[in-house]
Amino acid sequence: MSVVDTASQLGSTLSEIAGRMSDGSRAAGRAIEDRRSDTAATLHGAAGALRTAADQVRERMDELVDSVVDKLETAASYIEGRNGRRSSSGTQLLVAGGIAFLVGFAMWRLTRTSAPIGRQ
Repeated sequence: MSVVDTASQLGSTLSEIAGRMSDGSRAAGRAIEDRRSDTAATLHGAAGALRTAADQVRERMDELVDSVVDKLETAASYIEGRNGRRSSSGTQLLVAGGIAFLVGFAMWRLTRTSAPIGRQ
């Protein structure tokens, strides 16, 4: 084998290696692009799920606040209706305790449903 033949064969081998490297580089680029698309789709999905969860929490908080407001209005109406009538201090204490319990329970539920995940 002559030097020219060896050089030609070496050049051919190097061209083949360069072609394989180029193919590998293109495949790696496609894989990176596929992963980028997958990552973006996952992030969009997470954002949508978070939006849905936030909407549900808002709805639940609205219901809870409405419930507390209704109970306070009921208590205020009861107290107004008692205007001028004498009642025993035990009854007043019981009513006040019931109102305090309801407000406290509602606030406990409000803070429990709005606690960060993992802190409930």
